[in-house]
Amino acid sequence: MKHHGKHLITILSKMKDVCVSKYPNKILKIDDTPKYKKTHKEILKRLIELSLEFEIPREALFSKKMIKQLIEWAWLDEYDQTNLPVLIQSWRFDIVYKSVRNILEQN
Repeated sequence: MKHHGKHLITILSKMKDVCVSKYPNKILKIDDTPKYKKTHKEILKRLIELSLEFEIPREALFSKKMIKQLIEWAWLDEYDQTNLPVLIQSWRFDIVYKSVRNILEQN
């Protein structure tokens, strides 16, 4: 506000004259969609099973952030092989990707 206050006030005062129907569409975050929540839940369940099966602590195998990154990679980046998410890099690839690939493809 200190540097651009007058300019912001001018913009806001002009917005009073704009009809609500002309507002841009609300941007929906990927993690707010029902499809995402279902997929995240299924992947989380499978990763918990894998951590028990391979006796790997959950904290070492995955995090919520890693799951989100994996889903975004599959849905938004369309499986870009040059930018693999952490959850399927290195030693995790053989354990994780083969187990969750069908979940990603179903949803």
